[in-house]
Amino acid sequence: MQIKMTSQRVLLISLLSVICGLVLPYVALGDYVYWTDEAYQALSVRNYSDAPIGMLAFYIGNLWTRLAGDGLYQLRLLMVICYQISIAASCLFLYRKTGQPLLSSLLFLMLCVAARFVSLPLYGWDAGAYPFMTAFAIGLLWYMGRPGLRRIAAVGALSALMVLSRASTLAALPAILVLIIWGSRD
Repeated sequence: MQIKMTSQRVLLISLLSVICGLVLPYVALGDYVYWTDEAYQALSVRNYSDAPIGMLAFYIGNLWTRLAGDGLYQLRLLMVICYQISIAASCLFLYRKTGQPLLSSLLFLMLCVAARFVSLPLYGWDAGAYPFMTAFAIGLLWYMGRPGLRRIAAVGALSALMVLSRASTLAALPAILVLIIWGSRD
């Protein structure tokens, strides 16, 4: 049996996928047991200037707790937001490259739901760094598509933000340099 996909049907399924991807990760978010690493990450958020390994991620967490409240549940909300921003940026990049809204929106839904099962249920130097790591990866792909001075400057700024959000991402620098050299070989 073949289902004819009209543009209205594609739009409706895409819209429902995005809505479900935005809502489902928040269901039962407070049901996870709190554990010691979550408390450590929360203390790092509170004292971000004493946590250089993820200072930008912890600073953002600190700003968030000032706005949303100082609690582990509020940090879990920020965790989901960070995942969704990362996934949305990737899916928007995919949509821009393919022009396929159904593919991009269904992938958004699947990744938003899967993120709850394959990640730690806490905000910390992982979740807080994901948006910057994703932006960097997209920036690097953008640069590789058409190398240029403006694009490499953007990649440099994005790599700085990525490292500030989690210092251990600095280990990716050799691979980044190889890609930049390879991309600019012409």
